[in-house]
Amino acid sequence: MKESIYIANFIKRSNAYLLDFGMTILFIFMCAFTLMGWLQKVILILGLYLLIFLIPCLNQGQSIGKLIFKLKPLHLKSHTPLAWWEIQLRELTKYSLFILTFGLSHIISYFMCSERSDHRTLHDLIFKTEVIDLKPQIKNYEANQFAEDDYYQNYQTQRTIR
Repeated sequence: MKESIYIANFIKRSNAYLLDFGMTILFIFMCAFTLMGWLQKVILILGLYLLIFLIPCLNQGQSIGKLIFKLKPLHLKSHTPLAWWEIQLRELTKYSLFILTFGLSHIISYFMCSERSDHRTLHDLIFKTEVIDLKPQIKNYEANQFAEDDYYQNYQTQRTIR
């Protein structure tokens, strides 16, 4: 029997991204705006490398945010985990695009994730990957969808009084 794959929703992806990006910005500001010696800055830069590139490599593409929110990137067609070099290249491309476009690529990715039905971002499209939810809320999703459909159905039939 084939296992079901659930695509990660926008809320979970954006929360995981905000956590990862917030930690990255914190490291950069600590390095740039504190009075440190060269050794402390080297340690912070190595910590930033660990945060951005090494942790996802060791966890099959899961960054700290993706680990906390139970998300995992996979190949689009085969649904197999990414190789270590694909993870490195994916993260390098994501952050390089951010630097080269002065953050515009992340804003575009944010809107792509919110508007596309498959919730894929710019770097997902480039590398033909998708992010899946390892622990989806199936029962709540179905109940919420039913309640939402019922609300809109009743809302459309009711008349407003003026």
